[in-house]
Amino acid sequence: MKIYSKQTNKLASRSVGCIAIFLIGLPFVLGLSYLFLRGLGAYLIVADPLEKSEAVVVLSGGGNPRLEEAGRLYKEGLTDKFVLTETGNKIAGYNQDYSFYETLKILNMDIPPTAIYITEEHAKDTYAEAVAVLDLMKKHHFRSCIVVTDPHHTRRARLIFRDVFAGNDIIVRFWPATNHWYRSDSWFLSPSGWFATVSEYIGLTVYQLGIYRLSIFPFE
Repeated sequence: MKIYSKQTNKLASRSVGCIAIFLIGLPFVLGLSYLFLRGLGAYLIVADPLEKSEAVVVLSGGGNPRLEEAGRLYKEGLTDKFVLTETGNKIAGYNQDYSFYETLKILNMDIPPTAIYITEEHAKDTYAEAVAVLDLMKKHHFRSCIVVTDPHHTRRARLIFRDVFAGNDIIVRFWPATNHWYRSDSWFLSPSGWFATVSEYIGLTVYQLGIYRLSIFPFE
């Protein structure tokens, strides 16, 4: 009986020890996981110092946050021209370009129609948007712009734009939509956050491998 009691006590001690180690180690593991996931999200988000620029460029897709952010920059006097990228996409149920719908929303921000420019090419991915924006800026002799897009899209978009604009004396700054749902400290709490983050890392990888036409999440 004494031998059995000793063995039971040893097992109980080991169990208590394992539980203690687990309870002590769990917060540490969770903390490291949080820092890692937050770092993954934060790496995707870049914001250049804001300075007065000739135009603000809104990349297609993403809904209202991009337009609203660009409108805020315009009203704060950081730019006096508003550039939209044309995708050729139509409004569901209507035979009308989506850029027309976006133009109406811009006009509702009390931005004059003379300040609005739309690229000529039908851009189907971020690379094509960069080419179209460069063509428009060269045509109208714009020397600087602020490009607004979703937070998680800023790093890849800036990389692409810098490659496309290389060799041209045009200053391009990037700025994330500040009222967007994507946050570095919470993206991992939703399926949309995981999809956006994983898609961007795939996009970054394939672009750096030279496969820039691969478009998994083109306008996000």
